[in-house]
Amino acid sequence: VAREDSVLLLPVAGSSTQWYKNLRMNPTLKLKAGSSAFVGEANLLTDKADVQEVVKMFTVKYGDKDMKQYYTILDVAVQLKLK
Repeated sequence: VAREDSVLLLPVAGSSTQWYKNLRMNPTLKLKAGSSAFVGEANLLTDKADVQEVVKMFTVKYGDKDMKQYYTILDVAVQLKLK
């Protein structure tokens, strides 16, 4: 989801998600959406309150049903600041 100058990502299996594990080793993240691409350093969010804020934003955007169906672990999130 987008928030101000950032994109917030929620790994579907939380900290067990492979791309999240890769970011822990190398936080450089390239995000492509349509014809736009953004490269930056990922900010890994592990604070419970920060993660819950992202979960709430995803729930508002995608609904409870999709959240329960697709997101099995909600222990981390990722922020990419757009430049």
